[in-house]
Amino acid sequence: HSYRYRFVKTNEDLFRFLPNTGYTTFYCDVEALRRSGTLRLLTGTKATQESEYRDFVRQTQFDYSSDLNAVAGATDGQRSYLLAKGEFSWDRLRRYTIANRGACDRGVCSLAANSDGRWISFISIQPDVLGVALSSDRWAASTFTTAQGPLREPVPVFPIWVRVSHQVLEHPEGLPLALKIFAISLQSAERVVLSLGPGRNENQPIELRLDAAFRNNAAAETVRAQFEAQTQMLKTELSRQHAVASTGDLTGLLTAGRFQASGTQLVGRWPVRDQLLKTLE
Repeated sequence: HSYRYRFVKTNEDLFRFLPNTGYTTFYCDVEALRRSGTLRLLTGTKATQESEYRDFVRQTQFDYSSDLNAVAGATDGQRSYLLAKGEFSWDRLRRYTIANRGACDRGVCSLAANSDGRWISFISIQPDVLGVALSSDRWAASTFTTAQGPLREPVPVFPIWVRVSHQVLEHPEGLPLALKIFAISLQSAERVVLSLGPGRNENQPIELRLDAAFRNNAAAETVRAQFEAQTQMLKTELSRQHAVASTGDLTGLLTAGRFQASGTQLVGRWPVRDQLLKTLE
């Protein structure tokens, strides 16, 4: 498509509309995943979709599996903001909102979310970009009308990534125990990015990767040693319980971790097996 005025031309532009201070930010290149066949692996088949989503597709003619190209987002646990790039019909979305007891006002539409007291609101940034907010503020999507200014940090190049906020690392209470232990070790990091991308060989099609930056070399090496020890402790605990790490759950993922410190940078790699993806469907 060609538009006279385009606010969003690149993936980086998506993040100029999102808050970043104190927020965990994330990105998914849905189009790249669709081309590689990974999207089908990650999301399962259409038969598993909930009836509510099937109704949404029928009424709006929008299906993420074919019409969504990219998603960028930011969340602080209470409020979430998304920018979705794809093929949208604003008129159909507006009619869907009204038909489902929502409201539209001055270019912003909102619907009650399933969560108590929270609202889903959305606004058209340009014909192929939709701004979506999940918040206790019914019209939170109106904040998308102005870009936030220059980006503080470069956008990672991976097809799926999450830049974890310090708030999550400092308050990891809501995480599963195994992940909580790793999060605590990363509290001294200046930047933490988790990404999902192609593995390093044909036998390992997908890899989960950690990139963490520290203040100095010693801090990076200390955390590398902690990760090695934590991985070994998990293996030992499984052995004590006469259990075997399963490729279909987190034990198989976490016990296969490999870690390397180089200067102030720490890289962790975990192979993601097909069995785990099938479990997540």
